[in-house]
Amino acid sequence: MFTLVVNKAITVNATGYQLELLLADQLKKILADVPWLRSWQVQVESLSPDNRWDVVARGKLPNGKPAQWNVECRSQMAPS
Repeated sequence: MFTLVVNKAITVNATGYQLELLLADQLKKILADVPWLRSWQVQVESLSPDNRWDVVARGKLPNGKPAQWNVECRSQMAPS
């Protein structure tokens, strides 16, 4: 059993792609704290020509099936 706190306030002075890089870095740190997610790979994909997501985390679930976590960055907090 473990406790994972992700509700942290982080103040940064960056915009656009820099924010996506910072988000990807934080996501890597969060995943590293969860034993079965440590092998997951996190990539910034916003510059890819066929991108749909800004940051993507990929890996395997405990049952061995592949999984993907897609992140879309927004400048304003609003529901989709």
